[in-house]
Amino acid sequence: MTLFHSVLEVDQLAMKYLALKIVFDIFMVFNFVEEKQEQEPASEEGWLAYPEVISKVISMQKTFLNHSDQDILACAVEGFCKLLFLDRLPKDHLDVLCHLILLFFNARTEENEHIRQILAMFFPYYVNLKDDDGKYGNRELVAVCFMPCLRTISYANVDSPFCNVNIVSFAEFMLTLLTEDISELKKLGKKKKYRLRGRSSETAKAHRG
Repeated sequence: MTLFHSVLEVDQLAMKYLALKIVFDIFMVFNFVEEKQEQEPASEEGWLAYPEVISKVISMQKTFLNHSDQDILACAVEGFCKLLFLDRLPKDHLDVLCHLILLFFNARTEENEHIRQILAMFFPYYVNLKDDDGKYGNRELVAVCFMPCLRTISYANVDSPFCNVNIVSFAEFMLTLLTEDISELKKLGKKKKYRLRGRSSETAKAHRG
């Protein structure tokens, strides 16, 4: 993994793309998650985490969710969607999930049909995955992401890719993800393009000004 981490740092886009795709494929086949024990001897509880070298690679991969190259960005989006779906992100899942939600409303990805289709398919099925107890635990994660994403959009500057996001459309999208009716979720990619024109919040405009 150290080798792939070094390749991800090089300047050549083709090498970055290839290494990024290979590492995501490795993470999908092999589960490197391990249980860490609490430092207190009296405690038998632990938590799941990646080894340090794997965590460094994951941190490097997360930076590509902000990459300017659309192909590399699409590769990162697709890879992280798969890792979330397989529950292979024990530590960074909330941060990655927030990134993916915001990318769905990012003006820079509006013309990238590949990224939009990936996210439009991912969110409905992700929130309807049941955990071992038969509960929709991923909906709680989406609910936790609601306010951080809303703040990012509400207080976006005029030069931000979120400055023209319709806050009502965003809130409607998030609340729809939390519904129990999967038939409603499947309509997200069909009925609405979420092209994000115009703001409905005067307060948000005031903050940007």
